[in-house]
Amino acid sequence: MSPFTEPDFTRLRDALGPLRDRERLAERLLEASRKHSYDPDTELDWDAPFEPGKWYWPPELVSLYGTPLWSRMSEEQRIDLSRHEAASLASLGVWFEVILMQLLVRHVYDKPLTSHHVGYALTEIADECRHSMMFARLIRKSGTGEYPVPRVYHNLARVLKTVSTTPGSFAATLLGEEILDWMQRLTFPDERIQPLVRGVTRIHVVEEARHVRYAREELRRQMVTAPRWEREFTRLS
Repeated sequence: MSPFTEPDFTRLRDALGPLRDRERLAERLLEASRKHSYDPDTELDWDAPFEPGKWYWPPELVSLYGTPLWSRMSEEQRIDLSRHEAASLASLGVWFEVILMQLLVRHVYDKPLTSHHVGYALTEIADECRHSMMFARLIRKSGTGEYPVPRVYHNLARVLKTVSTTPGSFAATLLGEEILDWMQRLTFPDERIQPLVRGVTRIHVVEEARHVRYAREELRRQMVTAPRWEREFTRLS
């Protein structure tokens, strides 16, 4: 006679369902990563000089666009401002990617190491390493120097990395990645933009689409089972 009752089987089925969904999604993302991952060092022409008269960021996304000061600036000054703002966003990107990598490592620390879910998290960490090096190389190429975040935000991120819940980590991922992704989707098809910048944003958009899917689905699963205090803390953080 089975030692399990019908409610036991129901609870087991309900517990295994989300895990199977998680594994199936991770397996699909791993297959997509095998087919559509890029090495920026070989995919992009880093030796080609920047093209005169081309923007480094869409002018409509530059902070002063449409202001009285913008109308008084020469075209050369506007393009140079776009160069600095592209470097500033790339600096922000590196900062955020480093935070994300640490949060992902925390997430998989106690998960089954042979699971597809952990395998994809490690694949994403490898992607983020390449993205960080790609952004840093673009900053060096642009000649602007880096634009670190203010010290207060730098240190607040230390607190976030320490106290963040798993849902909070994935919510932060979506907030950061989807905003940058929206801007980059406007950048890489724009023929007014420097070819190297278009190439950098294209690689990031393609690979980041998988990261966003992974984070969105995991956040949905986490919030279903999270206790009330964790849901409220996630909203607050």
